[in-house]
Amino acid sequence: MPDTLSYADAVRLLGGEKSTVVDWFDKLTGRELFPEATVTVDEWRAQVGLWRSQLGADEWDSLADLLALERRGRASSRDVRIWVDDRFAVPPEPDLGWVSGLATDRPGHGYRLPVELLVRSRRAAHLSCDRTEALLVHAVEPVIDQLHTLLTTYQSPEEGVALSAARALFTAWLLPLRPTSQRQRREVYLRCARLIGDAAGLVEDWDRAAFLRLLLDRLAQDQEVSPAVVAEVLLACRATLMQDPSVATVMLHCVERMWGADEEVDDTLARVVGQVVSAQAVSAGPLHPATSEAVARLRGRGARSEPPVMLAEFTAEVRRGWSDPAHRREPTSGADATAKHRQDAVVDTPEAGS
Repeated sequence: MPDTLSYADAVRLLGGEKSTVVDWFDKLTGRELFPEATVTVDEWRAQVGLWRSQLGADEWDSLADLLALERRGRASSRDVRIWVDDRFAVPPEPDLGWVSGLATDRPGHGYRLPVELLVRSRRAAHLSCDRTEALLVHAVEPVIDQLHTLLTTYQSPEEGVALSAARALFTAWLLPLRPTSQRQRREVYLRCARLIGDAAGLVEDWDRAAFLRLLLDRLAQDQEVSPAVVAEVLLACRATLMQDPSVATVMLHCVERMWGADEEVDDTLARVVGQVVSAQAVSAGPLHPATSEAVARLRGRGARSEPPVMLAEFTAEVRRGWSDPAHRREPTSGADATAKHRQDAVVDTPEAGS
């Protein structure tokens, strides 16, 4: 068998109609199809690309409906298994680490794909005039422009494929659209908070703070979430990110919404207030007015947070973060702030495969 086989050649070899070419696949593996290939998955991708170029849109859709594929192995040992499935097989969730040939099966392991992938996907969609590519690029283009690290940062959970920051956040945003238990809410929100916390070595603090703000905005507007879940999510937020005034403000907003609903949870929320004040107190600038106003409102409702001086361990953690040049943020404003934020967000960031 040649390295690649055109769709017409496959039909001629089989001596049948085009629809019978799918019978060629009887649970074959990529290594059986391409025994001399160095990277089996690359050969299969080239084969599929060749067929797609020779088929009309409807023919290609029909072929994609009929063939099922299983992804096997990891990194350099990747392979595929292909067979005919007339039950309209539903593929598993996408695994960008597997497609990229990365070893991403270690729980807690994170990686970041190069931002150039997003830039090229936009150019490729434009060049190919492909409807599917255009649909996907159109949907994610605002994220590419404003916070591309959402799409390129991944963390491997205890089970399952690595999860992107974007997928984790979008899942949280969509919670109100379906009935969701408190256990499910807790899992979704905590997954986001921990993912962005664990990405400290992959993503700069300003992008992590932006992600956390988007998450906590959703949490603050969730009318069904319990005070206990809110308190647990807030405690899972990293200390260095609380130095960002916008993060501190939305954290205190969450506290204000839940204060007084559960006396036991109020003790935990008081700890959160103390942490936010401590993070602001040890940063380079003065306490942000929004933080002061929120704390004053909470005290008026009976909240008594621990004084920052009593949070020695927490304060030391924040000071360590502040002394690290990678965690310093230069105050900016107006148009210059937006330009600097996006420019700095892609500099000196470790990326997968770099």
